[in-house]
Amino acid sequence: MKITIYCCLLISAIFASGCYTAPVKPPGGLLFTSYKAPITADFSHTSNDRELIKTSYDQTNFFWAYFISAAWGEVDIDEIAEKAGITDVAYADCEFLSILGIYQQFTLNVYGYAK
Repeated sequence: MKITIYCCLLISAIFASGCYTAPVKPPGGLLFTSYKAPITADFSHTSNDRELIKTSYDQTNFFWAYFISAAWGEVDIDEIAEKAGITDVAYADCEFLSILGIYQQFTLNVYGYAK
């Protein structure tokens, strides 16, 4: 009986931990989910007189048996902008793709200007 309680507590702790959830939780489909949404809603930094630069970075995640997860990639707006030479970030959006809940891809798109 004690082993069953400990197992239930361990499984609950895994599901309740922050490392098990994605940074953005879109509405999910059973077989396929594709979602795109803005991260910033303030477009006051966008300008029509300068050319907008777009850069993207992906974070891929694989799930095995819904308990073991392997993910790689760092999704950070400042770091992505710096690597692309963007000095003034205008806005950002994200894309999420999930196939059967096993393969998941999170893409962060950053738009901005270079000086």
